[in-house]
Amino acid sequence: MTESTQPTTATFRRVSILWVTNTASPYRRPVWDELAKVGALKVALLENDRRLGRIGRRGADWGTQGLGARLWAHEVLKTWRLARGETEIFIASPLQVARSLRSTDSILIGGWESPAYWQVLVMSKILGRRTVGFYESTRFSSRFSRGPISYARARFFRSLDAVVVPGPAALEAVQAMGIPRKKIFVGFNAIDVERFNSEARRTRDAAPIAVVEGHKFIYVGQLVERKNVDGLIAAFITMRNENDSLTIIGSGPLLPRLEALVDSLRLSNAIRFVHAVQNNELAPLLATSQTLVLPSHEEVWGLVANEALACGLQVVVTAQSGVAESIREMVGVEVATDSMAESIAEAMIKSREGWSGWVEHPAILKLTPAVFAATFAAALRAVPNSAN
Repeated sequence: MTESTQPTTATFRRVSILWVTNTASPYRRPVWDELAKVGALKVALLENDRRLGRIGRRGADWGTQGLGARLWAHEVLKTWRLARGETEIFIASPLQVARSLRSTDSILIGGWESPAYWQVLVMSKILGRRTVGFYESTRFSSRFSRGPISYARARFFRSLDAVVVPGPAALEAVQAMGIPRKKIFVGFNAIDVERFNSEARRTRDAAPIAVVEGHKFIYVGQLVERKNVDGLIAAFITMRNENDSLTIIGSGPLLPRLEALVDSLRLSNAIRFVHAVQNNELAPLLATSQTLVLPSHEEVWGLVANEALACGLQVVVTAQSGVAESIREMVGVEVATDSMAESIAEAMIKSREGWSGWVEHPAILKLTPAVFAATFAAALRAVPNSAN
């Protein structure tokens, strides 16, 4: 769906909407703020703050304590959680699910893999509510292309009235499930681009950055296997010039191993680690870097790429990242053909050689939370999909 054909939020009358998802992620909240302008929105969360804090992979800003005043309401459902590594599933209280759905016109289901999402789907059908799914995975990030799990996933999404996807990579995956194109609404996975851009500009204006030799690369994200941070370090070793630097911001189980690797290579002066920061603290750190690298083996999207582009940085992403196809043509973007260190290094070299300063007017600034919210609103209200 092109910018000219995107619906505006003013198109729709107010309805009651329930969005069911795992957590109140900081990057999704601006979209909820916009969607709440066209409907009475409530967000139902499967994960609670106590468990989220105990797991330790997310910052405190992922909890509900920091939500502040919002146009939308939220509730934390009573759930039971089972987890293995990054995979987690939830089972919800049936009575609470039924109570939440009764006063709602439309249901937006933010996942499928947990029994809780199936509970929501079944109860929504019983009550005759409109159901819309949100699917972000791509053929790279989807772990099951055949077999019973693949069949169950396809059946889940074919049972919905509509599906919203954030870009062409997810669209391809959904169409492979046999879902008619007319039921699919394509948007762009948005973050608060205006905030990131203005904070980055303020940071650079407040303390002009001295011209120094070397290129400043940065990584932001969890330190887990699929993020391929050790591959990034290997790529940096092979392509770096004497004064280039790499900053790694994040936390996770691989941190000790990665720190030991850097120490063994005697590169602590060129590669530094920074503990994970909250989302509202990230823009000033991005602002003083030049190229963000997202080296993932698999990545549903990679919203940090949006954040970096909004700050005027260049970006290197692997083709396995869902965001790749949606930003490929933007100024300053290099897509590595795969997640091998050689491919990442090649893309990093191109990024360094192409550097001519921070991008003054990033194209991503047009892809706002309001634009993405309008895509959800169209799907929830069954507005014809003009892309077909």
